[in-house]
Amino acid sequence: MIQRIQTIYLLLALACMACIFAFNIASFQDSGAVMYEIDLYKIHSVAEAVTMDVQNGMPAVILITSAIGLLLFTILQYRNRGRQTQFARMSYILILLSVAAMWWIINTNYWASTYAGYGFNYSVGFYLPFAAIAFTWLANRSIKQDEDLVRSLDRLR
Repeated sequence: MIQRIQTIYLLLALACMACIFAFNIASFQDSGAVMYEIDLYKIHSVAEAVTMDVQNGMPAVILITSAIGLLLFTILQYRNRGRQTQFARMSYILILLSVAAMWWIINTNYWASTYAGYGFNYSVGFYLPFAAIAFTWLANRSIKQDEDLVRSLDRLR
């Protein structure tokens, strides 16, 4: 049934992955104390109207979008708990690959900029996939508990 707890966990994981598009993934400051923010598509200045395109951003966008699609497909597999578990495990891989792609975006764009060496900070968008992994793990645990309950009831019959 769609009203099970694992559906809520998977919806929360899906929401975390979708919110990556709304938040910045990193920020850094240059020697003139101008703050720059990196998202999946561009680097923009907070104080000035400077915008640069992100290099190598498309693989992360593709991985995040495919993780969102896989999580949605996993939610719709509520009738087959075994397949739901397998697709949730596959989403772990896609989420971790999207974290690696975001890390690659941050490092290639930061070190390629002329402001390298002044330090950068990871923003909310970088940490959201880790919350998605936690919610997916909770969903897998709930699916396993449901499966164990169904098997124990089958033994009683």
